[in-house]
Amino acid sequence: MFFYILTTKMKQSLAILNTESVIKRLNGDKFLIDALYRIYPIQIRNYMQDIEESLQNENFRQIAANSHSLKSCFQAVGAELCEDANKRLLNAIHTKSLEKVPQLIKILNKEVNNFFLVLIKAVPQTSE
Repeated sequence: MFFYILTTKMKQSLAILNTESVIKRLNGDKFLIDALYRIYPIQIRNYMQDIEESLQNENFRQIAANSHSLKSCFQAVGAELCEDANKRLLNAIHTKSLEKVPQLIKILNKEVNNFFLVLIKAVPQTSE
């Protein structure tokens, strides 16, 4: 199941949630897929919360550390648009374009919220 958003500037398609790539990477192992979609969203929320707090303290080093951790989270769950927004945030920090960071965090936050909305609809919730 793919959910696409067309990015007009780049003329390429990126998925809000690319479950096909995740299923393929995990060889269709339902146990691993279920675990992945239970664990990683919690981590993503924690990293995003820490980024917001670090922005309030202008702690760009901590923002970069959390952003770097988010990179692997987004790749693991197939959150391509989040991964792209996160890449722009990391690039701004690495190139010392710190004035861009607050707006890029807002963009990342928007993409993460879209990811969670799609995730709720796309991935069946299991009761424990």
